Amino acid sequence: MRKSVDLNCDMGEGFGHWTLGEAPDEDLIELITSANVATGFHAGDPSLMNRVAGLCRQHSVALGAHPGFRDLVGFGRRPIRAPADELVNDILYQIGALREFGRRHGLALQHVKPHGALYMEAAANEDLSRHLVETLRTTAPDLILFCMDISVTCEVARRLGQPVVREFYADRDYDDSGSIVFTRRVAAPDPATLARKCLRACREGVVETVTGKDIPIAFEFDLLPFRYARRAGHRPCDQGHPARQRHHHRPRGGGPRPTKLTRQERPMNEILSPLPGTFYHRPAPDAAPFMAAGTAVAIGDTIGLVEVMKTFIEIKAEVAGTFVAYVTGDADPVMAGAVLATLE
Repeated sequence: MRKSVDLNCDMGEGFGHWTLGEAPDEDLIELITSANVATGFHAGDPSLMNRVAGLCRQHSVALGAHPGFRDLVGFGRRPIRAPADELVNDILYQIGALREFGRRHGLALQHVKPHGALYMEAAANEDLSRHLVETLRTTAPDLILFCMDISVTCEVARRLGQPVVREFYADRDYDDSGSIVFTRRVAAPDPATLARKCLRACREGVVETVTGKDIPIAFEFDLLPFRYARRAGHRPCDQGHPARQRHHHRPRGGGPRPTKLTRQERPMNEILSPLPGTFYHRPAPDAAPFMAAGTAVAIGDTIGLVEVMKTFIEIKAEVAGTFVAYVTGDADPVMAGAVLATLE
């Protein structure tokens, strides 16, 4: 049974004066822990990317790039046949754009998740997945790649050492192989049905397929279709709704879910977790902690490690100062935005 998961949502999916869905990003951002931001090819534009990056910073939501095929008209859901290196160049271009907007707001890019038809193509195309992962190993070796557990992308990323996190789709049907059933047109889902589906996946580790068969499903985060909330008549995370129960599952040890603070409320000397996982003070169980009270900290110094699926991500200081204390205990689970340590 999963005690905690990352609640993830696609965001910034408009273009100029046009928007997709009926739930504004400003409302959704308060309900999630990580965001996939459209990066201009299937949706999104520079002003939208800048605005959503600012929202992520304000609400302590992890920032992720959501690159797609160059298909604004089809919303990135139409396949484009092109060489793997050309597609990876498009992905790299989009990642770089969002990374800079994140830097503008003092926020590191946590992950990348291909969108729509590009996601499905990479999931089955080893050549494309290999080109993508090899490029990430060179340009962004700590960038987490979001993908399906059964995908070629996941297998290649693990083999080459790129951090990878597996996802569960709340609003997509699954076939008996464990793959989502991809469609270009998606109807508004029923929130109660989605809540039951998510809770069952978290509690029992299974999902019902289109044939009525239960299959095991492995994942670390849950992609929730909050964009349809208003059309469906209510928000999935209203008080008392089953999805809210899972959203507020307490991590192991019984501690409360980390409180999100606004940028104005949060002092700049707090070091935050960029992703959900397990936080470690030490490089090895028998080693001394990375930091002790009173230690001088320079920008780029390692404060600790966050482990996700046996991949260890170094947490580095983004400001200089003097180390005060670890706020999160050694080997304690954390959510994105949790305060790990403080500097002065």
